[in-house]
Amino acid sequence: MVTITFFVAIIRIIASVLLFVIARDTTRFITMAYAVTARDLNLFMSEQYHPLYALLIYCWHFVFPGWVQAAKAAALAMSVAGVFPVYMLCADLFGKKTGRICAILFAVHPYVVRFGVDGLSESTYTFLLMFGLWIGYRAMRSRGLASILLFASGGVLFSLAYLTRPEGVGGFLVIVLATLVYGLKKNSLHIAQRIGRVCVIGLAFTLFTTPYLYMIQQYTGEWRFTQKKAMRDFVPHAIGQYFLTYPDKDSQKKQAVSPAVPETKPQPETPEHSVSQDQAAETVVQEEVRSEKPEPVSKNQRKSFYSKKIVPALEVLNTFINTLNPLLFCFFLAGMGMYIRSPKTQDQRLLSFILFSAMVLYLYVLYSLASHHYVSKRHLLPVALLALPFAAHGICRISELRALWKRFPAKIAPLTVIMVICALVLLPKALKPQRANKMYLKEIGKWINAQEDTSGVFAVDDSRIPFYAQLDFVVVPRSTMKYEQWLDFLAKNQVRYVLTEKEFIEMYFLNLEQSLTNDVIKLKSIYKSTDNKNGAVEYCLYEYFPPDSVYRDR
Repeated sequence: MVTITFFVAIIRIIASVLLFVIARDTTRFITMAYAVTARDLNLFMSEQYHPLYALLIYCWHFVFPGWVQAAKAAALAMSVAGVFPVYMLCADLFGKKTGRICAILFAVHPYVVRFGVDGLSESTYTFLLMFGLWIGYRAMRSRGLASILLFASGGVLFSLAYLTRPEGVGGFLVIVLATLVYGLKKNSLHIAQRIGRVCVIGLAFTLFTTPYLYMIQQYTGEWRFTQKKAMRDFVPHAIGQYFLTYPDKDSQKKQAVSPAVPETKPQPETPEHSVSQDQAAETVVQEEVRSEKPEPVSKNQRKSFYSKKIVPALEVLNTFINTLNPLLFCFFLAGMGMYIRSPKTQDQRLLSFILFSAMVLYLYVLYSLASHHYVSKRHLLPVALLALPFAAHGICRISELRALWKRFPAKIAPLTVIMVICALVLLPKALKPQRANKMYLKEIGKWINAQEDTSGVFAVDDSRIPFYAQLDFVVVPRSTMKYEQWLDFLAKNQVRYVLTEKEFIEMYFLNLEQSLTNDVIKLKSIYKSTDNKNGAVEYCLYEYFPPDSVYRDR
């Protein structure tokens, strides 16, 4: 295991050297870490990210003077540490040999490597999540004082996972569910003991998360699970309307409607009039009978069902396959099939129940978000890591088949197969250089600093360029704004310049052409690179002239 850990560290260090530009969100974590140094709580809370990873960057800043190096070091250290819980989960489920194969897959998995050195919080979150699941499994197997200590440790780990990313509460719910439900029919544990264990892990989780929840309450004025989601958003409306909302009682009072008084006396009914009323009543009855019959489903309704239900599921599945790797996904299916058909011990059933429950929970949450949010590989990385032990099991079992290795020693067959997969499939992608438009971000920052006058606030679609250029900036929201909202956004943030890549103008800056027509914004200069080796990159720098600007008449 020491050799594999050293191999994991070497791969991460090489990938970190090949990484020229950090991720977009890394700049926001660095801003939060800088806010800790400056003792600026408003700046710290304004980024709306959970605080633990920013605090890790702050701690690593005492070792590395640069903020970017500190962010990379924090992510790299947690990525190397993540091999331990992955190995332990797989070793407890399938044995040490399969655990070593799983650890090697973790070492060279492209997205695990990339997100582990990019200055993002994914490596910290996945380490805490996997470690918490393994500790929770160990706690459920133990008895007495050891069980209490392990459940308390699991609650602390899941609280730290929540303080890294809000999805960390999912692991806590999985362990609580497994503690209450698993083995209930066999009466392996009394219900009072189950509730006591849940109270221990819940108390530890609450103890460490309450300070941050209180900070959110003080900053936003209401109790929120995250800064973007209030507590009532996670409670069904039928329950939340009584406990979490306070509707106006006057608005709910029904006003009595007085019947209209006819100005003239009603005329006596004629026979023809009564016949017409009978016909109308019969027509109404026939219409009611027709309305009770089920209407055939139209093509538009079928299309709506397909776009709302089927398409998000296919998108999540496709992203999951690409995140895990298509070849590893095939081994994952094979490993699951072989595991289901093979005899299992009680401990294996418990651990597989925990892993499958976590996978189903995360996939369901991502499926519910896919209809109105973009689900990226970062979101599906924890699910891919939960599936990695089954992929390793599939590799191990298939490589041990005698029909494929008649004249090859069965003991070294799995190691040979995993080395071939790593060398030909995973490692080249893990150490692949960045794209051209990322490599030029630093040069664009230097180009901006070389302009005549670059003082003022920049409205950008990528925060890394002004970050490297050490400029004041505001990120343009990725939502369609009307022309008046666009001008209000520029004036409210005191924007002086607008910087965007030319191919993204139609995507993020829909009002830019109208602003150019009305002389509100003028093109200042263009950065263009035509490197045939890495591809062409073109950025446009615009200058904004508000109505009361002193630069408008230049």
